[in-house]
Amino acid sequence: SSQRRAAGEDTHLCVLVHGLGGGPWDWTSIAVEFEKRLNGAAQKRARKNRRGCGGGGNMLVHVSRANSFLKTFDGIDVCGERLAEEIKGIVREKPSLRSISIVGHSLGGLISRYALGVLFCKETGTMYGLKPRHFASIASPHMGCDGSHATENQVPFLEYLTRIPVLGAGIS
Repeated sequence: SSQRRAAGEDTHLCVLVHGLGGGPWDWTSIAVEFEKRLNGAAQKRARKNRRGCGGGGNMLVHVSRANSFLKTFDGIDVCGERLAEEIKGIVREKPSLRSISIVGHSLGGLISRYALGVLFCKETGTMYGLKPRHFASIASPHMGCDGSHATENQVPFLEYLTRIPVLGAGIS
């Protein structure tokens, strides 16, 4: 790259995306551990003259705020577009970023997958100019959810949602 990066600049973006009805608070402990462990590991590798995570050293851990709480009910496409716009904003603010990883939990995995499709550029093979590194989804229903055989004990949260006056009418 012809652009020189100053020491300590973030080169890898790691985005954490919560699930249905969640918010940034869902990732607080994990974000702290990611920053502590992964940036520490990258610094150790750099001292051994190896490439760090994302190819340079420091990782920016970003907990998504684009779809907090009730916004998750807007649909995967709407939420995915919002997440993509949030990521584009980060990339514009941090020109030192070179690569991206995304971790999504539950519905956050589906939203993340949609956002990556929005960000993907066929010609360059990048996600809004960033080299894709990792995509991880935790308990995401990529194959859909078949509730036809579920009981209230298997998916109690969905049963309770229909009883909440604010949400229930739109869900049932």
